[in-house]
Amino acid sequence: MNAASRAYLRKLRETHATGQATEHSYRSALETLIEALGGDGVQAINDPKHRNYGAPDFIVQRDDTPIGHIECKDIGENLDTAAESEQLRRYRDALPNLILTDYLDFRWYAGGELRETARLGRFDGDGKIVRERGGGDALLAMLKTFLTAGPVVVGDPAELAQRMAKKTRLLRESIRRILEEDGGE
Repeated sequence: MNAASRAYLRKLRETHATGQATEHSYRSALETLIEALGGDGVQAINDPKHRNYGAPDFIVQRDDTPIGHIECKDIGENLDTAAESEQLRRYRDALPNLILTDYLDFRWYAGGELRETARLGRFDGDGKIVRERGGGDALLAMLKTFLTAGPVVVGDPAELAQRMAKKTRLLRESIRRILEEDGGE
């Protein structure tokens, strides 16, 4: 476990111990961790612009080029349930490099498929956050892989057609939702 992940875990514990924290309360700690691990030119932008697939909590960029997205749930929230939600299905279809996290448990999706998981910590019987043995190293390895992803390159016409079909389905669903919200006008 390096200094950045130790500082991250310490900040999570301090914030959780206040008894006042919500899902959003932990975001600054995650932003600091991602930017520390990413190095020069990496930015983790909290609450980016809404797109046709929705608005994941973070977009991660290297020198203004998007390299990944992060969707956060409240600390301790069941990620199995979150992973099966309609929201996460949209994100997995649209975003080739995505992390789902509750700040302690991390799931990395590449190309829509779950590739790796890492658990930094868990709650003990008293509701305190304790470090998971080996979790810091597993998390660092996973985040480094996430952060080294390059921009998406389309390899052939069939891959382009698949990507465009996914984007078209997302656009269709966005239009449908907008029309339903506006009463079909």
